[in-house]
Amino acid sequence: MKELDELLKSERDDHNPLTQIKIGKLYQSHMVDGETDESSWENALAWFSKAMEQNCPEGFYFVASCYDIDADESRKNPELSFSLYSKAFELGVVQAGVEIGRCYANGYGTEKDEKKALEYYLKAAGRGIPSSFRLVAECFLFGKGTERNPLEAKKWYEKLVKHDYSSYGIFPTGDDYLFLGIACKLSAENKASFKKAFEYFQKSAAEGNPNGINEVGECYFYGIGVKEDNNKAFEMFKKSADKDCAFAYKNLGHCYSKGFGVKENKGKAFSCFKKSFDMGNEQASLELAICYNQGEGVEEDLDIAFAYFSRAKKLGLPESWWWLGKCYEYGDGCKQDFKKAFSYYKKSMELGDPKGYVAVGECYIAGLGTKKDFSKGWGIIQSQAKSGNEIAQDWLVENYDGDAPRKEPLNCVGLDEREA
Repeated sequence: MKELDELLKSERDDHNPLTQIKIGKLYQSHMVDGETDESSWENALAWFSKAMEQNCPEGFYFVASCYDIDADESRKNPELSFSLYSKAFELGVVQAGVEIGRCYANGYGTEKDEKKALEYYLKAAGRGIPSSFRLVAECFLFGKGTERNPLEAKKWYEKLVKHDYSSYGIFPTGDDYLFLGIACKLSAENKASFKKAFEYFQKSAAEGNPNGINEVGECYFYGIGVKEDNNKAFEMFKKSADKDCAFAYKNLGHCYSKGFGVKENKGKAFSCFKKSFDMGNEQASLELAICYNQGEGVEEDLDIAFAYFSRAKKLGLPESWWWLGKCYEYGDGCKQDFKKAFSYYKKSMELGDPKGYVAVGECYIAGLGTKKDFSKGWGIIQSQAKSGNEIAQDWLVENYDGDAPRKEPLNCVGLDEREA
């Protein structure tokens, strides 16, 4: 190989550590013909070690790379890798800050510490190292080592996708556009921001990213940055599901369940929810629970429904707490327990579920699982109706008689009657 021959000749003349590193990188990248994977690694390590022995900062960095988290299992040496990256960083190799951050993020060669990981990513990013921009953005978007900050994440993702870093081997990916779109959506303050989110989701979709395609579908479904269009939403959900996106299957289920962009089909809706859940999307547990509870698309099974509602509850889904309250109120899949029913309704209310406010109000009015307090229950529902809660508004229409509430609301049964 001509390049290797020239480097070896140059190295024999002056033993320059930077030349030694260039030779090592040829072996490390398997650019030398006739070398096995093992011999390439050994030769790369030998040349990097020569540079390190001359106290070359890059030598420490590249020896560390031979033992780092991406190395083959038999070659890994976490403690040594972390130590050498730290030495390289001390000697001025800013790129080593990215690797130190990765070590802290994964607990590789040091104690896991996401806050320190972000600290080093930011040090590298502050010195213009492109490979750190994505890592910093992810930390702010997902709350790793810091509080979630979509606006800050947006800044770093935009820095990554709006400039050309191809000379560094850095290219925007479908995930980058996806997460940038999510950051724009979460931090949006006006229509322009939502429109920008939609544009980034489209770019992600153009890269063939299944989650990006699903997000485009959600934009059409909810009218985020684009005119609402259920037909296009269904089309995108189907396209994403065909690429095995679990979230898209859940969205397809909603479309089939309510006839959004497609003919209503409860059986297909259930199948989609089940597929989404089986693919690892725990959030689909709520939809499956409702299907089993109501017998929609599947034979009614209150025991299975209760089990799925319990799973959904662990995710903090407000509606799941309301459903569990209903299960305890009527003994659906569990032993009837009015106190537990009230407790679950109250939790759903605290989590912001509109139905939870009405249920708690009804419990106070009827004395269900709690001390009877007509005024308190009525006040909760009336307040919610005034604030725009449509469920509370409908309840008032049904239970309001002239200028005063009926003393026995039509859809509330007293505790004594329930026990009877």
